[in-house]
Amino acid sequence: MTHSKKSLKRTLFCTNLLFASFACHLSAFAGVAGRGVDPSVLEANASGPGAYTDGASALTATTQSAASAAGQAMNQTAGSQAMTAATQPAAAGSTTNASSVSGTPTTVPASSQAVFPAAAAGSTPTTSVSSAPTGVPETQPVQELLPPTEDEIANYFQGAYVTGDSVAYGFQLYANRQKAGSAILQNLGFLTRGSFSAHNAFMAISKKSVHPTYQGAQHHIWDSLQLVGAKHVFMFFGLNDLNIGGVDSTVDYYVRLINQIRAQNPDIAFTIISTTPMYQGSEKGKLTNANIDALNARMQALCAENGWGYLDIASHLKAANGTLAAQYCSDHYVHETNAAYAIWLQCFHDYAQEKLIAEKLAAQTKA
Repeated sequence: MTHSKKSLKRTLFCTNLLFASFACHLSAFAGVAGRGVDPSVLEANASGPGAYTDGASALTATTQSAASAAGQAMNQTAGSQAMTAATQPAAAGSTTNASSVSGTPTTVPASSQAVFPAAAAGSTPTTSVSSAPTGVPETQPVQELLPPTEDEIANYFQGAYVTGDSVAYGFQLYANRQKAGSAILQNLGFLTRGSFSAHNAFMAISKKSVHPTYQGAQHHIWDSLQLVGAKHVFMFFGLNDLNIGGVDSTVDYYVRLINQIRAQNPDIAFTIISTTPMYQGSEKGKLTNANIDALNARMQALCAENGWGYLDIASHLKAANGTLAAQYCSDHYVHETNAAYAIWLQCFHDYAQEKLIAEKLAAQTKA
């Protein structure tokens, strides 16, 4: 009987010891979970240098990682948006830990949030990722964008040449008369000739051809532009082209000419000057104001598609009925007065100003 009692006591003792051991394991597990360690964070940390053995040390390390990353982001404007997103609250039902090793926020399921002591009302977490810097830089003052100076506008036309027909040649004559009072006209070059067109630009050079001359001799325009070292060409065609083949043919020859010029001058910039209108009642054949408008619309669209400039002068010379206004017409046909060419000069000025402002804005944005 004494032996049975001793055996029973020994069995009870072992059983109590087993329960006590199991209770200790449960307590330990609850303590680790109570520190709010996401299993995915533990897994991520374990894959890095020096796997962590304790949930608290894992959270401390990841919090330090978040603070370090946030500090770097404050010095990098591009990174600030990503860090801001990482520190914002997650969608309803989850919270975000911004300190996973990969830099991607770790989402803690709502079912696990109950083990966070900080979840209780009025409590303060011992260790919180939200204590890391937010990474949102202070608002920087926007630098004032100064308009281009008149010298900058004039210098825009260094290496620029106008090529075209008799109307463009009229602008050349105006420039020769007004050059002393205009820095733009002092810089702008000309390769123009009466009856020149996109079509006959491809004619063989002869006594009958009408190519612009350079140093007393005719050259194809792509060769002339290379000889003068042109950096930018302003092209004015259409009035001698429309009657040859209409709008479609004129557009085709315009594009063909541009490609030929580019082949000989690969770094040159192109700007198309809108074809100016005709005086009321002077239209003939395919050379009409309706076709001029259609040509301008087609060329403006091609400029937008190909990155060429488009300089609109035509709309500034029109009367209310869409024809060339009387004060701007010199011959009741297509040729223009000094008043018209004064508008040409202003349009060139405003075009350069617009381009320079765009360049400054692009540079400021890039900086």
